[in-house]
Amino acid sequence: MTEQNTKVSERHGPSRGSDVSSARPKRKPGAAGRGKPEKGRQQKGRRKKAGPPPALAKKAAEIAERTGLSQKDALRVASGKVTVQKVLKEMLVREKLKVLIGRGELNPMYVPAIVAGQMPLERAKFLTRLLDDESWRSTQSIFEDLVESGKARVFFLFGREPFAAKVPKISKYDVWFQREDGDEVEQTEKHNVILSCETEELDELLAARSVDESVAAKALGPSVSYKDRFRSDKEVFYKHSLSQEPIRVTFRDGMVVTGRVGWFGRWEFQLKLSETCQPVVFRHAMYSLEAV
Repeated sequence: MTEQNTKVSERHGPSRGSDVSSARPKRKPGAAGRGKPEKGRQQKGRRKKAGPPPALAKKAAEIAERTGLSQKDALRVASGKVTVQKVLKEMLVREKLKVLIGRGELNPMYVPAIVAGQMPLERAKFLTRLLDDESWRSTQSIFEDLVESGKARVFFLFGREPFAAKVPKISKYDVWFQREDGDEVEQTEKHNVILSCETEELDELLAARSVDESVAAKALGPSVSYKDRFRSDKEVFYKHSLSQEPIRVTFRDGMVVTGRVGWFGRWEFQLKLSETCQPVVFRHAMYSLEAV
């Protein structure tokens, strides 16, 4: 057989008239479907989980028969992890939660945390409402949007005049700006950014801002530590988003802007000054938030 025919045979199988038995690869010991696995080699697949010791299984069976608990819960009791009373209380809680789930007031994923006492029921009900609310955008990132779109926005940074730029690149902690009036790319840390707006919103935003002299006198600058960073639970933003009452946002450099909460996420939120001016505020740059 020529070299060319040999390549064809390797690609499409043995040709007619060839020795089929010699062309077929020999099956290795332990291959699927035939033979036995070689000594010392483990078979693929999950091992069957070992059950409880006989004495513990017997004790669990007795508890299950006496109390009516499931085998799983009876085993927890037999092993000393919980008491029968604790399991019965958990069962009662679960039954009550089923009613709330049926009404659409509770997401099932919060049930284990509630039963374990790790999350208050009212908190779980709030988070359930939040999941269905369009104003909550947990993964929203204006930086990621700009990298994808290639568009430019105006940015306010600590100790800098506002400037328009594109965002060609970001990392976990840094952002790269490319000015519209040049090719030079500037890298800075995200905590230096205060807020961002569209180019056509800039004049209105500049006219609407004011200064809190007492905060400005502290010369705080950007927050580089979580210890001194402004914290506000998303429940606060959710409340203001629903009420649409005006809020006053004071930044760490003393700048003050008043507006209404639009959408909000983990790192930033939309502050609606008017129908034509709705900048994005970075929560790490805030000093305070209060209703007007």
